[in-house]
Amino acid sequence: MIKADTEKMIAQIHCKALDIKQKDTDHNTELLILFSDYHEEIYPLLKHEKLLDYYCEKYEGFYYVMKTLENLASDIEAGKIKAPLTQ
Repeated sequence: MIKADTEKMIAQIHCKALDIKQKDTDHNTELLILFSDYHEEIYPLLKHEKLLDYYCEKYEGFYYVMKTLENLASDIEAGKIKAPLTQ
């Protein structure tokens, strides 16, 4: 179920992600940590592709987080990253 305050949360993620992208750090790690802080709230969105696309287009920082997650999943699937559940 998608909560009424979803857009507010996504705007918060957006701002935090943009701050991370400006730092001289490992963006991927920090973006994944940011995702982990909100994963329970974001998870229901993953089932709503059009809504997820809408938020990714509207909030660049949220897009960065989702793209990082997508890249991680692709790398695990391709065997580039060894994950405990894939071994």
